[in-house]
Amino acid sequence: MNISKGVVLCAALSVLAACGSNNNLPYPRATMFAGSEQQKLQSVSHWDVLARYESEQILSSFGDAAAEARPLFLNTPDENASPFATAYHDLLISSLVSSGADVMLSPEDALLTVNYNVQVVEHLNRQRLPARPGTYTALVAVAASLADSRHWGDQGLVLVPIAMAADLWNNFRKDTKAAVTEVIITTRIQDTRQITHSDSRIYYFSPEDIAHYRDQGKTFSVVGAGGN
Repeated sequence: MNISKGVVLCAALSVLAACGSNNNLPYPRATMFAGSEQQKLQSVSHWDVLARYESEQILSSFGDAAAEARPLFLNTPDENASPFATAYHDLLISSLVSSGADVMLSPEDALLTVNYNVQVVEHLNRQRLPARPGTYTALVAVAASLADSRHWGDQGLVLVPIAMAADLWNNFRKDTKAAVTEVIITTRIQDTRQITHSDSRIYYFSPEDIAHYRDQGKTFSVVGAGGN
């Protein structure tokens, strides 16, 4: 009887091993990217930081050529441009001029043209991120210390673990909500024949701020992307 059980067990393990080694699939398996951080735009000051960074990238793309030897022209946003697009245009000009670049008033006087594109991405049916590792361990430890606080000589010390619990909760739950929206900001430099520089930046922003990044007064095509 034991031999029969052993044979059945070995057969079951063999079948499981065979199933696990099957690498021929009709479509790829889904896997998660390694954890990463992404910046979030939350103020006009952040827009200014982005403009200053992009102006540095533009000037560095000139190589050894002096900035004044490569006069630039920035296309003016149309009247329906988003608040971000309008502000980014002005902030980028200010940063380029302060860095020594020649920004021309007419495209005929410039060698290069600076263009940028703003694309909003909304994620639909997105799940909340799981709690950070250590969340529940920390909260249980705090709860255990509170339960033992009745044996403390100074009962006023019970406020310490309560404050610790509040700080830990705020730290562990940050950036776990599902309602996030993203924007792709691409800045390009081109001459009459080719694109000489292109840089794309991706940021989060609060869904309530979507009007800052959408063009006004006309239909805007938004990409919907569901995911975890």
